[in-house]
Amino acid sequence: MNSFVKKAKAWCLSLLCCSVLLAGAAGLPTEAQASSNLQMRSVLVYTGSNQPEYKTEDIVNLSKGADHFIIVTTKTTATSADVTDFANQANKIVAANPQAKLWISTPSRNSTSSASTYDASITGFLDAVKKAVGQANWDKHVKGVYINFENIYLDGPDTGTKYTGANWTKTLQSNMNDNTVVKTMRSIKQWAKNNGSLNVAWAPYVTPHNDQLKRLAYVINENIADVVLLQPHYYFDGNKVPLLVVDKSITNGYLSYTDGKPIIPANDSYIKLRSANIGVDMEIDGDASKPDRYNLYKEYETTFRKHSNKPFTYYMGSATQMNYKSYAGKQLWEHLVEFYTSL
Repeated sequence: MNSFVKKAKAWCLSLLCCSVLLAGAAGLPTEAQASSNLQMRSVLVYTGSNQPEYKTEDIVNLSKGADHFIIVTTKTTATSADVTDFANQANKIVAANPQAKLWISTPSRNSTSSASTYDASITGFLDAVKKAVGQANWDKHVKGVYINFENIYLDGPDTGTKYTGANWTKTLQSNMNDNTVVKTMRSIKQWAKNNGSLNVAWAPYVTPHNDQLKRLAYVINENIADVVLLQPHYYFDGNKVPLLVVDKSITNGYLSYTDGKPIIPANDSYIKLRSANIGVDMEIDGDASKPDRYNLYKEYETTFRKHSNKPFTYYMGSATQMNYKSYAGKQLWEHLVEFYTSL
């Protein structure tokens, strides 16, 4: 069994459009405030038969810094065994930390998932997990649903020029409202509302690709997710543009270019700019034992420490990797604790 959780993403190498180079305007007025101002110090806990098991000691150590635990599957097809794994993981976490707040992820979807898989099986899995966790623990500990889609995938081929032109926002609005992924996210939002008025979290990755940024900007602007935890991916490839995009977006409360200019234009005729609750997915794994990768991670700490009142999560690979030592000689979970307790 592979003990490593790998992040495999197709990255476009194109530069941001020339508007990135223009002088920005941070702090623009927005139509409405974010649907949630939830602060969270969370960690992604990967669960299932394809993942190594978290020991009680692991949960205790993570709890020294994290108060929210996002239980995540990497599987696209969830079975009854996966439901049991989720329930067992939830019960293990609350036994080790009676104050823990839990988030339950949907099954995973990615760029290879067909449109037909965005169906009722996703909320059906949530129904089954809720039943397996039990009403008492669900009401006391479960605070939200985690949408396990890392991008807004197109229903058809992405040429990279789909949302350019004078009235791109009108085209974007029409296409995204009909998009299978967006429709499914709205149904998950409704499910969360119907099952305890739960919050919804989403952690899309950011690329230098302008077309992708526009799709993310539209969905973030719709406030489908109460908490948006942007993945910079800088730790994995050293491309600083997404890191800067994430930093500016957290500051502004809307997805922004590197200069702070909103991707959804202010005072647009078709889409009104809204505020969102944006935070960051801190990224570290076993490769932090290498000095270059460790230094990339440390730049996350330097960049995002100032956003202490915003939501955070940590990606640390698997239960095995969280105990690996970084170049600094500390176990990865110790970096989480050190950073969270310093905010």
